[in-house]
Amino acid sequence: MASSLWPYVTSGIPDDRFEQLPGIPLTKREIRVLLLSQLRLRPDAVLWDIGAGTGTIPVEVGLRCPLGKVYAIERDEEVASLIRRNCDRFGVKTVEVVGGQRPQSA
Repeated sequence: MASSLWPYVTSGIPDDRFEQLPGIPLTKREIRVLLLSQLRLRPDAVLWDIGAGTGTIPVEVGLRCPLGKVYAIERDEEVASLIRRNCDRFGVKTVEVVGGQRPQSA
């Protein structure tokens, strides 16, 4: 699935195309390309991104997997809103932003 901001079917959206907030982590382009290559996701894949930060991975996966679903887990509502805005920028509709934290291990 292509977007007007990224009209390609490959991963590797430039970092500066994402809206960012100071101090909020962004998975760099080179890392996203390698990660998505190794995951070899199918068009209907389901992915959970815990601590989704800026939302770069959910956006890239949403574009690559138009029949799938991405759950972006983020505890901070301001950051969760940033993820939603980045999904909107790229026209990604398959990402669900979930508020909360991962369970603490024993």
